[in-house]
Amino acid sequence: MKESFGCGYIKRNHSNNIRDKSSVYVVRRRQDLLNTVIPFFEKYPLVSWKANDFDKFASIVKEMETGVHLKKDGFIRLVKKAFSMNANGRYRKFKLENIISNLESSETIRQNPINVG
Repeated sequence: MKESFGCGYIKRNHSNNIRDKSSVYVVRRRQDLLNTVIPFFEKYPLVSWKANDFDKFASIVKEMETGVHLKKDGFIRLVKKAFSMNANGRYRKFKLENIISNLESSETIRQNPINVG
């Protein structure tokens, strides 16, 4: 895939697990996703249970391109959509509730700075 798409990289899936020998293909650049990866899978759709997750993923990337994630309500909506993928975020490092509550806390701090001095 890396050679065919001309972008991304391959890494071990779980580098800390010596029994897991699987690798994953990773594409991080949004433009590579928008111009290469997403159009490929839209032309040749997945025919497994992952198809629904791909549709959500593609819509998140496309919405990010328009800047939706730069506003708090848009960011929260996209995070919730992302957490509805891959077994409802079961394997994610952080819980959805923690991300949203931390966002609320940091927003409160930004709006009410503490006067020092």
